[in-house]
Amino acid sequence: MTAHPLCRAWRWAVRTEPAAILMALVILLAAIGSAFPQWGPAPTAERQAQWEALLRARYGGLSDLLMALGAFRLFSSPLFVGLLCALAIVTALCALNRWPGLWRAARAAGSRPADPLLDAAPYVASATVSPDEDLTKRARRCLADRGYRVVAQTTAAETYLRGERNTLARLASPLEHLAVLLLVVGGIVSAALGWRTELTLAP
Repeated sequence: MTAHPLCRAWRWAVRTEPAAILMALVILLAAIGSAFPQWGPAPTAERQAQWEALLRARYGGLSDLLMALGAFRLFSSPLFVGLLCALAIVTALCALNRWPGLWRAARAAGSRPADPLLDAAPYVASATVSPDEDLTKRARRCLADRGYRVVAQTTAAETYLRGERNTLARLASPLEHLAVLLLVVGGIVSAALGWRTELTLAP
């Protein structure tokens, strides 16, 4: 059965490759734009004439070509703004796609790891006790008093206790996506609504 086009588009958008490609293109254009002076949107006719005179004095015969290519308005160009919008959408979709799995992992009780992993763990203790000694309850209470979420598994031969805390730290990854998203949205808003002016501050 062929997947719905929207499902295929979703699976493609939440992969890391599209975000990496878009981010590389944005960085490349930002580097190019940083090499040229950038003018804000909608200048007055007088300021536009002054700006073009300064450009011609600096770049000479290349001024007309660079202006035609939009080198001096790159950060407000449809190409740059469009790439930022696409990166914002892909970043938001990636965060939404990862959230359910991270939430389940943060809420789920951990299972007993394999013995080789336990042997290499930095904080592991084992004890042999008599059947009438209440060590298991005391260990659970000790871990719980220190803020650990205790997971217990009991077999005929042993009782396994695992103390977990800071499990919500797994949810930090979507916050990193949110930080990138805020930067991208800031770039979009700046390109669409930002302006440039001169301000003289007296001593």
